[in-house]
Amino acid sequence: MSRQFIHEYRAELDRMRAISGSRRESVLRDAFKMLLQRWGRGQDLLLVPEHSLITDKGSRIYVDGALLNSLRIPFGYWEAKDADDRLDHEIANGLSQRQYRLFR
Repeated sequence: MSRQFIHEYRAELDRMRAISGSRRESVLRDAFKMLLQRWGRGQDLLLVPEHSLITDKGSRIYVDGALLNSLRIPFGYWEAKDADDRLDHEIANGLSQRQYRLFR
């Protein structure tokens, strides 16, 4: 990923935090969304917001976004979290309750 993209993302994040006074995911997620969109374009990928998935148990879930190629094959998924969230806990919760799959 381009250092310029990361620098611009961090600058936008700092600006959003300073102006909004918030660290909540719902306020800050657009900065990361823009980073994913810009990077994806250079890889011939499209960021599809609120992408739906069917779990192994047959239920439908929505991730914040997925990077897809022209054949609609996912390259990666995005699930935004608050800056203060404990990521290990959020990942475990998502895997157990929402039936997200862990890809390696």
